[in-house]
Amino acid sequence: MQGALGADEAGYIWALNVHLDHQRQGIGTALLTHAEEHFRSIDLKNLLLDIVETNEAAQKILTLRTAGRKKAADAKNSGHTATVVRHIRAL
Repeated sequence: MQGALGADEAGYIWALNVHLDHQRQGIGTALLTHAEEHFRSIDLKNLLLDIVETNEAAQKILTLRTAGRKKAADAKNSGHTATVVRHIRAL
């Protein structure tokens, strides 16, 4: 898991990955919960997380946990472009 503090009292997670062999065991949810707790402990008010639009499993989990979502600009990573959805969660 990688992250950085963003503006406006928000914590931003730009990568949260679970190896294929260990998915669907609650590990991603546990990592996200830990990040939320950490951001709260340093008085941040929001969590921002961009997820590739085609990652349906992550979209499903985060739609249940977030107050809002919006399309973000296409993200470029390692020469590839993907449409991402920004999830915004009040902490």
